[in-house]
Amino acid sequence: METEVPFGSPRKKPFFFEPINKTLEKKLEKSKRQ
Repeated sequence: METEVPFGSPRKKPFFFEPINKTLEKKLEKSKRQ
């Protein structure tokens, strides 16, 4: 089954989701350091 939700299929990520994911990871790292 195919889902149109970005989080639905990890092997089929939209190209625009990667930069968002990278910025989320940076924010998570900063919050962990505090």
